[in-house]
Amino acid sequence: MKETKKILPLVKTVCVAVLIAVAVLALGLAACSPDEPTHKHSLVAVERKDATCTQKGNEAYWKCEECGKLFSDKAGKTEIDAIPEILSLGHHTEWTAVDNQTHIKKCVRCDYTEGVAEPHNFEGGECADCGAKKVVKPYTLSEDGSTLTFGSYPQSQVEDTALQSMLNAEIQNKTPTADEFNGWTDYEYLDNKIAKSYMWYIDVEYQDALYRGVYLSQYRPYSSTTNCSPSNTYQLNNGYETGTVYWFEYEPITWRILTQQDGKVFLMADLILDSQNFYINAYERTGESTIYANNYKESDIRFWLNHNFYDTAFDELCKEYVVVTEVDNSVETTPREDTTYICENTIDNVFLLSYADVNNEDYNKGDLALLSTAYADCQGVWLNFYDCGKWWLRSPAADGSLPASYSACMVNAMGADSVEAVTSTAVGVVPALWLTL
Repeated sequence: MKETKKILPLVKTVCVAVLIAVAVLALGLAACSPDEPTHKHSLVAVERKDATCTQKGNEAYWKCEECGKLFSDKAGKTEIDAIPEILSLGHHTEWTAVDNQTHIKKCVRCDYTEGVAEPHNFEGGECADCGAKKVVKPYTLSEDGSTLTFGSYPQSQVEDTALQSMLNAEIQNKTPTADEFNGWTDYEYLDNKIAKSYMWYIDVEYQDALYRGVYLSQYRPYSSTTNCSPSNTYQLNNGYETGTVYWFEYEPITWRILTQQDGKVFLMADLILDSQNFYINAYERTGESTIYANNYKESDIRFWLNHNFYDTAFDELCKEYVVVTEVDNSVETTPREDTTYICENTIDNVFLLSYADVNNEDYNKGDLALLSTAYADCQGVWLNFYDCGKWWLRSPAADGSLPASYSACMVNAMGADSVEAVTSTAVGVVPALWLTL
C-alpha cells in the first residue's frame, strides 16, 4: 500500500509531462513550414531595387502575407532570414564640363558635385581632364571695346586680275541668262514692280576664302516702280556695267557697340552693307485692316533681313549668339505724334534701327554719315561726293514733303534724319541686332 502511494505522484508527473509534450507537438504541427502541407504560403513578390550612391537596394525576394516568412524563390522552398540587401554604391566623381570656361568633379551616377568649378585644363584645344573642346567665340572685340567683328558678308571688290581669272575659271567662265542660270542664283530684283531675271550672284570658295560673283544683264532701277534703264540706276554712277562679272570677298562684318546690358550688346553695322527697297510699291493693302506701305512688320526689308541677310551673314555657330529680340515699334520710337502708321512690335533676329535709336544720346553711335561697301555700290546704293550713302530706319516718317503713307525714316549721307519713299532701292541697309557675349 505504501508503495502504491509512492507511485501515484510519479504517474501524475509523467502524465503531465506527456500532456505538455503533446501540446508542444500540436503547436509545432500548426506552425508554418515549407515541408508541411498543413499551411500554404501566400507569397508576394518584392521586386529588385537597385542601390544608389547613398541608399541601399535589395535583390528580388518573396514574402508570405500570412506568416511573414521570407523566401529567395517564387516556389517558397528556400527560406531566408533577412531581406537580401545590396550595399550603397558610393559616389564616383569625374571632371565634367560646366560651360566653355569651367569644369567640376561630378558623380557619374547622380548630381553630386565635389568642390567648386575650376578652369579647364586646355591642351591643344581640348581639356586634358574632362575632354571638353575649346570653344572659340564667333566674335572678336576691338582693343578699345567700341566695336566687334561678327559674321561675314561680301564687301571688298576683288581688283587682282590674276585672282579674277582664277575665280572665273572656277565657274568655267559661264555667265547666266534669263533662260539658263548656269549655276548662278537670281536676285529676282524688280523691273517696274515685277520680279525679273536680269541680275544674279554665285558664291565660290577658293583657297580657303569665300567670294561672291555678281553679274547683270540690265541695270537695277533706283526704284522698284521704275523700269530697268541706264538712266534709272546708280550702278553706272558707281562704276558697274552690264555684261561683266564682278567679284567681292566675304569679310568679317564690323559692328558698332551701341550699348551693353545683362551680358548682351546692341550692335549696328559700321558700314552700309547692301541696298534694298523698304516695300515693293507705295499703295496700302486693304482687308480686315489697312496695311500701309511703310508698315515695318509687313515690309519686304524685314523679310530680307531675317532671311536673305541672316542666312548669308551667319553660320550656325553665329546664329547661337544672335538674340531673338522683341523689336519696339511703338509711336514713341518714331517722329510721329499719332499712331496712324504704327505697326505692332515684331520678333526678329536682325532689324533696322528706329528713329529713337539714332537720336538716343546714351548710345555710342559715332558719326552716322556712313560709307558703303563695294558690294553695296554694285547693288545700286546712292552715294554722295564723299562716298557716303543714305540708309533706312524702320520708323514711319512724320508728315512732310512726301506723303506719310508711303515714306519711311532714313539717315542721309550727312548723318542727319531724313525720309524717303519706301520704293527706293538706292537706300542702303545697316542691320542691327543684339548679341550674347
